[in-house]
Amino acid sequence: MLKVARFTLREAARKRLLFALALLTVLFLAFFFYGVYLQEQAFERRAREAGLERFPQAEFAWMFVVLMGLYMVNFLGGLVSVFSGVGSLSGELEAGTLHTVLTKPLSRAEVVLGKWLGMSLLAFAYMTLTGGGLLLGTWLMVGYLPPEPLPALGLMGLNAVLLLTLTLLGSSFLPTLTNGIGQVVLYGMGWTGGILGFIAQFTNTPLLERLSKASTWLIPTDALWRFASYYLQSPELLQLSRQGPEGNPFAGNRPADPLFLLWVGAYIVAALALAVWIFRKRDL
Repeated sequence: MLKVARFTLREAARKRLLFALALLTVLFLAFFFYGVYLQEQAFERRAREAGLERFPQAEFAWMFVVLMGLYMVNFLGGLVSVFSGVGSLSGELEAGTLHTVLTKPLSRAEVVLGKWLGMSLLAFAYMTLTGGGLLLGTWLMVGYLPPEPLPALGLMGLNAVLLLTLTLLGSSFLPTLTNGIGQVVLYGMGWTGGILGFIAQFTNTPLLERLSKASTWLIPTDALWRFASYYLQSPELLQLSRQGPEGNPFAGNRPADPLFLLWVGAYIVAALALAVWIFRKRDL
């Protein structure tokens, strides 16, 4: 299993996936930091015009900037998880490369688990390193750091592993293109469920709220981000958000629920076990 995981990472490097991810991440962070630089210049100019040492609302503004920046990192990291794993099994079967591998003394379970391990490491590292780089760069430039960044990055990394696992499950029995479209739709459904929950509380619609909660448990991706976003907000903003609907369309106001995290862990294990079972039964 470890050999398959190592081979999977080497394959990603050979196909220049790692290079492409690094290049696109650098471009994204450069664009973000350029915006931070321009905003900091504007704050300094306004502070000088008002005869102040620092713009009064700067820290509050940076909290929103970082929150939205990590929201985009979470979104992009989810897409990376989906598209890096979409052809992990089906694509290699279609190309005929897995037939060569399976003639060696390797079980199908070892192939599935090894690929999951290698790609999960890649997805988790991409999500946490990109988010950590955004936080570090912002701190170096303007001196702002969210209240609890480590739990937020950990939950974002868990989100990436969850999406990767679902993609691997789809790859065990679906063609590559069908799997890719299906996973993007599921990812969108999870995000839509969170938006519906906000609308349901805002409009006091119990049926819509139940539908949102059902989608949260079936596709927990948006809920993981909302838990992560809790650790990125100041106590003042959290207190303000609790006076209305739960959080806002893009963030939550409750810490991670241990029961829900146990559910996500069981969800990942069950999806991975199902992928192994389907692939073992599949006629190659």
